[in-house]
Amino acid sequence: MSEPEHDDGVPTPEELDEPYLWDKSGEGSDDVRQLEALLAPLAHRGGAAPMPPRRTAAEVMPSKKRAAWIGGAALGALSLAAAAAIGFFAGRTETRGSAPSAVVSAPSASVDTLAKSPHTEARPSPCVETAAPEGALAFQALAGAPTCDGGAAPKRGFLPLGAWLETDRTSRVMLDVADIGHVEISPGTRLRILPGQGKEHRLELARGTLHARIDAPPRLFIVETGAGTAVDLGCAYTLEVADDGVGLLRVAKGEVALERSGVSVVVHRGEACEMRPGKGPGTPFPFDASAPFRAAVSAWDFDGAPIDPVLGAATTPDALGLLGLLDRASSPAERAKVVARLTRLVSPPEGVSTEKLTAGDRDALAAYRLAITGKR
Repeated sequence: MSEPEHDDGVPTPEELDEPYLWDKSGEGSDDVRQLEALLAPLAHRGGAAPMPPRRTAAEVMPSKKRAAWIGGAALGALSLAAAAAIGFFAGRTETRGSAPSAVVSAPSASVDTLAKSPHTEARPSPCVETAAPEGALAFQALAGAPTCDGGAAPKRGFLPLGAWLETDRTSRVMLDVADIGHVEISPGTRLRILPGQGKEHRLELARGTLHARIDAPPRLFIVETGAGTAVDLGCAYTLEVADDGVGLLRVAKGEVALERSGVSVVVHRGEACEMRPGKGPGTPFPFDASAPFRAAVSAWDFDGAPIDPVLGAATTPDALGLLGLLDRASSPAERAKVVARLTRLVSPPEGVSTEKLTAGDRDALAAYRLAITGKR
């Protein structure tokens, strides 16, 4: 079968091989001569430029088969480049910690599935606004947005037993302790209600600060911490617990007993007392105690330091601290040293002898306390 006649207007290799087009040899076609005459006014008038070596049309213009091979090779190269690019970017995506490509090709999660995800669903709060559960206490958010077991707490509601109430750096909460008083919860605090016995109300303070004002018979309001338990004896006080578990009690009115492992330390109005995990409460000291005295008392209470540095650091404002030290000194020799230093700072009232003080006579100690506070 003969080749079909070439009729697409593109010159064939044989037509491009006409000698006249290269060196004007031969006659040349009528079309070429007509075009040459038309462009003659624009012809170059100088010498002829050297011509490159003559090449055949087959060398200049590839055959259709060769052009197809080159096109196929180019397409293959493009395909390989695209595949490499996809692999490169997929590898970078997985390197950054996202899901592998098998996960990417999985069907997308439905809206219902996302709604049920624990990472997208708001955590419910056990604090309720009405119908107080048994043992729950009413509260009111004074500022910020407190949480209840990790969920958003209502502005007013009831804190149930065991649920953790937390305040951030800007939140404050007022907690009503039934009909015996209330507790203001400062920012950065975490606490919960524990089961009590009878009419007793018991809280656990994990960290932060609370201000309690209670008007009730003794031992109806109790706050547990990791370092000791604060037992209300009818008073107003502030209790702080640091992140490391160290506690500090400051009594503004009445008395509070700090208890741990059978040991009880009574902290009176105007006094503070430190507690440490594993060691319990230390010696009460006055609000305005000097820094050297406080440091010496802390070292004696918790680090096993001798009592003499405490006595040497004591000044007249520290007299109440020495009276507390007298309660905790274990040996008669230590008690005698404390009494000697105390009576030099503040003279004991009439009828209170050094012998009674050294022996720990309760009436003598109470009379001496009144004499010291009367001079403040």
